[in-house]
Amino acid sequence: MARLISDDIVDRVRQATDIVSIVRETVQLKKAGAGMTGLCPFHREKTPSFHVNPEKQIFKCFGCGVGGDVFTFVMKTDGLGFGEALRHLAERANIQLPHREYDPAEKGEKARLYEVNAWAAESFHRCLVERPIGKAALDYLLGRGLTLDTLKLFRIGYAPDSWDALAKGGARKGYDEEVLTRAGLLSVSDQSDRRYDRFRNRIIFPIYDAQDRVIGFGARCLDGSEPKYLNSPETPLFSKGRTLYAIDRARTALREERKAIIVEGYMDAVMAHQHGARHVVGVLGTALSRDHVRVLRRFVDEAILLFDADNAGQSAASRSIDAFASEELAVRVAVIPDGLDPDEFLQQRGIESFDALIAAAEDGMTFKLKRAMADAPSATAPGAPVARALDDVLATVAQMPNPVARAQEVRKAAAATGLSERALSERLDVLRAQQERTRLRATAVSDEAPPPGRRAETELLLVMLQYPETVSMVRDHLRPDLLEDPSARLLIERACALSEAGSIGPADLLARTQEEELRAVAEALVAHPPVAVEHPARWCREILNGIEARALERRSREMQRVVATTTTQGAPADLDGALHARLASLREAQRKRGTLERKKEPVTQP
Repeated sequence: MARLISDDIVDRVRQATDIVSIVRETVQLKKAGAGMTGLCPFHREKTPSFHVNPEKQIFKCFGCGVGGDVFTFVMKTDGLGFGEALRHLAERANIQLPHREYDPAEKGEKARLYEVNAWAAESFHRCLVERPIGKAALDYLLGRGLTLDTLKLFRIGYAPDSWDALAKGGARKGYDEEVLTRAGLLSVSDQSDRRYDRFRNRIIFPIYDAQDRVIGFGARCLDGSEPKYLNSPETPLFSKGRTLYAIDRARTALREERKAIIVEGYMDAVMAHQHGARHVVGVLGTALSRDHVRVLRRFVDEAILLFDADNAGQSAASRSIDAFASEELAVRVAVIPDGLDPDEFLQQRGIESFDALIAAAEDGMTFKLKRAMADAPSATAPGAPVARALDDVLATVAQMPNPVARAQEVRKAAAATGLSERALSERLDVLRAQQERTRLRATAVSDEAPPPGRRAETELLLVMLQYPETVSMVRDHLRPDLLEDPSARLLIERACALSEAGSIGPADLLARTQEEELRAVAEALVAHPPVAVEHPARWCREILNGIEARALERRSREMQRVVATTTTQGAPADLDGALHARLASLREAQRKRGTLERKKEPVTQP
């Protein structure tokens, strides 16, 4: 877990940055006592529960529990790693970072993959707009109505009809086949270990993240081969179930408009931007997921689904409403007339008609209900098919966290179908119970509590952060080798070092914590509600005693194994020593446990 950036550099950037000014670029803050409050950017809410503490330079949302320092905020809102957030804030503060502090070669695999993808995207683009081999693809795109400026803006490219053009180009740049394969640019033959270019004779749409980094590629065939569209495989950078095409170009417009228009294809999104609709993003040939909605929720208050008018497109729109219901993001559906797709509609009717179509979009649940009932048999048919159609609608309503919203949807469904609200509510309750049982089964293993030792170590970190006067006790009485959790051990050691240097606070500890897995632990502690205890030192001592007792019990179990092994092998001298060691460990553990029980007073546990 080596840190790449010196603490001095991090301190300079942190001290030069005001968290309030950074947060205000995303959240409208109002004065509230000694702090500031606003609507949380990480979950949808109507009553502000997001708080910023200017004195401690930290933030906390009491609704969703997210909290941390200014680096945490930038990392979560912009999807950056710690080093990238540091560089961003350093540039804002006009602090020059030494080149070695953020040399991509020092950042590991992801930085190398970003670099490879950027090179590949540029290679594909030059092949389209500069080389004769790309002329047929260029003519096709211009014939589809795209301009050369748009092709350059989105860095659209062409992959030659070759098995190894990219592999050879990569070799000349120093990229071996292994890194090209990890980036999803090469595939491996099923019959042999031979590697070959994944994209051949295809138009290439580079896929960027919100920070304008190439994370993957979408490719459209030119010769009628299947599949028509081929995406990058899952890589450390790319997951199509979480990625939205054109989010890099749409980001500013999404924040300004506070709404997103979602289309199904690359061409639909690109054509919308060319016509001036810059708040359009696209899904990548997959169902719209909760992860997609979570990305959008950072930028907008509502979304409009603009899928193809055919049955497949409208069915996809209906299914997508589930994700919005569970994430509490408002959604509407716009139906394109005359069987056109968004690309064709824009070219034939223009941006004004497009804007009117979006303005007339229908509420998502109303659309889903109408479609479900239209697909069901008539009212004169047996009731089971209608009940099944309504189950599809009520299953979506069941995912809504807000009971008031659920009640409103039941009322609307009752009015539209002529059924009683009571009957629909009873069925809704059954579906919600079924969903809850499914959720509990799915999370039974992942939700298991951590071992007692690790819980105690996390609790010790909590008391150190909330009551800094206890740090000296930890430093003087705790042997680091007694700790079971490596993350807790590192954070406790850093907290002790900070205390020796002067002071310790949540922002101080976070500034010394660059590793992703460690920041997750530290941020959870920063976001933890205050724990009120009458005697913090006694609480700290109790935790220390518990940690020591568990370590002694572990030693006793180890000695027990030695005893068993020694007995089997028949070595009396070794057996005597092992028995004495085990008894000593047990007595000391019992003494620690006894001390814990005698002195323990009621405290509020985290």
